[in-house]
Amino acid sequence: MSNNNESNIRFRDLFSVFISNLWIMCLIAVLVGASVFAYNYFTYEPMYESTGSIYILRQDSDNDSGSDYNSDFNLALNVVNDCKTLLTSRSVLEQVVADNALSYTYDDMLQIVSINSSTDTRLIDIKALTSSPEESRLIVESVRKIGKEQIQSIMGFDQVNIVGEATLPEVPSNSKFEITLSLLAAIAAFIVAYIIFALFFIFDDKISDPELIEKTLGLTVLAIIPNINHDKNSKSSSVYIGKTATKRQRYYANSWKENK
Repeated sequence: MSNNNESNIRFRDLFSVFISNLWIMCLIAVLVGASVFAYNYFTYEPMYESTGSIYILRQDSDNDSGSDYNSDFNLALNVVNDCKTLLTSRSVLEQVVADNALSYTYDDMLQIVSINSSTDTRLIDIKALTSSPEESRLIVESVRKIGKEQIQSIMGFDQVNIVGEATLPEVPSNSKFEITLSLLAAIAAFIVAYIIFALFFIFDDKISDPELIEKTLGLTVLAIIPNINHDKNSKSSSVYIGKTATKRQRYYANSWKENK
């Protein structure tokens, strides 16, 4: 029963900390949430991603047998990674920038352009991510055109087909999350603030209340007498716990008196 009482008291104390500091925690949560919302609102930049594909096939018009086709298919699969590297090479990307009068550097283009391919396929997807949907599409088309020429001339692939047209994105690929992020930030700030207040309370071993003296020392407080010799604006008091108190009990009582 004593353990249950101690647990209930501890829970009641923590709840008291929660109630007494509720307005401060709410204020912190509102400030943090508003700050996150304002930051995301004023710094948000919509980004648009365009996608296009090329199909790699080594043309061999003299032999149409199944074995030749399989050999050609396997060869194309083996060099897909080489093609992906070539498409993001300096010669290709710098030519894309020059042909379209773009203001990007080669390092910028490496961040904009991404090359992907699925397993066991000769299709290579080319993607570009910029703040303009038209510019993203333009970059994909240019990479496909210049990359096709480079693959044919350098790697000796006779047939590199451009699949359809590059997509023209209509909606940003990075949707707005101001409200969601703001709510999450506010909730996190509220929880962190409460944890800080609770930790301060848990690790504060000062005795600042007569009830704590009775609970901690097991003694009844006989009287609380104001300290008339102290500063008039002070609320310092003396506490008397009786002559039977031990040295340790008197220490805690004096500690409470000093804290007052």
